[in-house]
Amino acid sequence: MAAFRELGNHYQLLLFSLGIIVSIAAFNATGQAITKYASAAQRSTIDTCRTLFVWIFQLLLRNEVFNWPQLFAFFLLVIGTLIYNEIVVIPIDFMKYNTKDEIAKREEKEGRLDSNKVALQDPSSYVHSSPGASYDNGRNLREIERKLHERDSMVAKHQ
Repeated sequence: MAAFRELGNHYQLLLFSLGIIVSIAAFNATGQAITKYASAAQRSTIDTCRTLFVWIFQLLLRNEVFNWPQLFAFFLLVIGTLIYNEIVVIPIDFMKYNTKDEIAKREEKEGRLDSNKVALQDPSSYVHSSPGASYDNGRNLREIERKLHERDSMVAKHQ
């Protein structure tokens, strides 16, 4: 009850609270759209930028003092996200051993490659649609056409 009284007594608290609610709602709506139209990997990559924006905003408002270790930690966060989502693959054997491409190569070599795994090597997979990859407006249309062609081939084969 005291919290609501404080909101009523201090309009700045009410404005900040509404601003936080709107910004979180906008962030979540944007995140859903990114996941729907791009990928979860791209969403998590973009999510790391939220930390940067909050930090810069706090620095501009002078609520926080610049700290070099925080900048280092932010870069560590970004690099970790890029590696985890396989947008950046470290060319060291033990670091790339369990990437999707390496697992698919081993399974193909062993003769137990699942047809679903082939899509991971496809240039339209999420790794190749990372923010670092060049944007191609027709990529989604080509992917839909390819899937339709695969479906038609499978139907024709079973008739």
